[in-house]
Amino acid sequence: MNCLICKLNSSKEFTVFESDSWLVDLPADIILRGLYFLKTKRHVEHLAQLSTTEANEMGHLIQKYSKISQKEAKAKRIIAMSLGFSEPHVHFWIIPVTGKTEKDLLEIKKVVKKFTDNYRKTFIQRKLRA
Repeated sequence: MNCLICKLNSSKEFTVFESDSWLVDLPADIILRGLYFLKTKRHVEHLAQLSTTEANEMGHLIQKYSKISQKEAKAKRIIAMSLGFSEPHVHFWIIPVTGKTEKDLLEIKKVVKKFTDNYRKTFIQRKLRA
């Protein structure tokens, strides 16, 4: 398998938490206080493939590391993001919204808004044709 995240899972160098199903890492290549990377230990390509155990633990971990991130970074709020475009393996970024990150996160917001606006427009056009 050529999955980058599966390869990263073999190294525990930056791991701060490990359970039977999940790993929580401090991303090695990004220096930002309060940034965490949550990833499934087994190769799971999308959320619908999570086991019940994995799904239940996911919510707990997102909440726990969001609280830790907010405290560490003194952030206004925390964003939990999972896209999976370039790496099809379930993983989440826990990102503190601070003065350092807000501008970049607003750029992500613009892209997501454009996507959802296009989806809504297409959906409405289909409904009108039906």
